[in-house]
Amino acid sequence: GALCETLTSLDLSDNQLEALPDSFTSLKGLKKLQLANNRLSKLCEGFGELVHLESLSLKKNKLSALPDSFSQLHKLA
Repeated sequence: GALCETLTSLDLSDNQLEALPDSFTSLKGLKKLQLANNRLSKLCEGFGELVHLESLSLKKNKLSALPDSFSQLHKLA
C-alpha cells in the first residue's frame, strides 16, 4: 500500500526483535532505520532492496554476517 512507499523513517530499537519478516523489504521508501538493541541474528536476503537507506543502526544485536544484497545499499553514510 501507500504506507510502504511513503514511510521514510522507522525506529524499532529496544524491542527484543529476533527477526524481521521478509515483507519488511516492501518498505522501499525507508531512508532511516533504527534496529539497535534487539536480538536480530540475521537479516533477510532481500534487505538490499531498501536502496534508499541513508542511515542504519544495527548496534547491539546478534548479527554474525550481513546478506550479500547489503552491498546494494550505496546511500548508507
